Amino acid sequence: MAQKYRIYINDNTLFITHELPTQLEKIQQIEVEGFDFELFYEKLQISKKKNYLLLTKNPSAVFKKVKSDLTVIKAAGGLVTNAKGEYLFIFRNKKWDLPKGKVDKGEKVKEAAVREVEEECGVKVEKRNDRICKTYHVYKMGGELILKRTSWYHMTVKGSPKLVPQVEEGITEAVWIAPIYCDNRITLSHPSVRTFIRQKLAQLIQEEYGAVDVIAGVATAGIPQGVLVAQELGLPFIYVRSKAKEHGTGSLIEGEIVEGQRVVVIEDLISTGKSSLQAVDALRNAGLSVAGLVAIFTYGFQQADDNFAAAKCRYSTLSNYKALIDYAAEHAIIAKSDMEFLNKWRENPSQWGQSETV
Repeated sequence: MAQKYRIYINDNTLFITHELPTQLEKIQQIEVEGFDFELFYEKLQISKKKNYLLLTKNPSAVFKKVKSDLTVIKAAGGLVTNAKGEYLFIFRNKKWDLPKGKVDKGEKVKEAAVREVEEECGVKVEKRNDRICKTYHVYKMGGELILKRTSWYHMTVKGSPKLVPQVEEGITEAVWIAPIYCDNRITLSHPSVRTFIRQKLAQLIQEEYGAVDVIAGVATAGIPQGVLVAQELGLPFIYVRSKAKEHGTGSLIEGEIVEGQRVVVIEDLISTGKSSLQAVDALRNAGLSVAGLVAIFTYGFQQADDNFAAAKCRYSTLSNYKALIDYAAEHAIIAKSDMEFLNKWRENPSQWGQSETV
């Protein structure tokens, strides 16, 4: 099978291939004979974002010719997933990117990939898998055209560790991002939506759990939703911190509680359920009887079901992942072609990236 090459030049892309690439955007074909990459590069500086194509029976030979006119720099990086199936992104030079960097002299490429991820994000890579692909970027440095060849590896880390961006390398943020995210906090800014959710959560509690004595919110996103529900039901409200205060009373639970009270816990979203169940444990340890937990949304991960079952805690939600992506596809928010990989991600988020390519 003939090789295919994709070279990124700022916002432009040059394809070198033996067949037309499958894509939605328009592409401008360029004659292979007499092609001068340096002249092509200079012209790009005054053109808008475009895709260009060099169509040839021998893509490897054409790419080799292009590469011979450039200075090649080797780099390596990682497509890193955590236990939730979220991906590691960094913000550097006013752009979101994946962690990567240059390969040091005498260093193996695969080792450089791990080193760069760990240095740039302050994490420990648990496992490095096979190389996913190579990418090529061209830029000018010191009047010289550089071809940066980056080898990408899929990597995993334990749990969902805190990230520490390497500020000295110009990285201002490092974050975990899921392929799709349901941001329930936005609902608080819309009174009609906020009211609807408040009423439906209150109704769900009455139908599923009956009479309760107190409503408990999980810090932080469960606090405002919990306050609204407690107000709707005319019940006392308390909330559970992620960890005890380091000053004052040192409380883990804020608000008045009485041993034996029947409580329902409020969350905005359930992923694996671990943070929610930490709050459930704290309430039980304080002598309260947890009737169950309600949330606006769940991803429907099997891990969450297993965790709640192990904790002997029921949970109920207003909506779920399937409803979200079905609605998004129906209203053209996402392409229907994306449904397959989004469903695969939900089925096994921690392993999903290992079988996918970029």
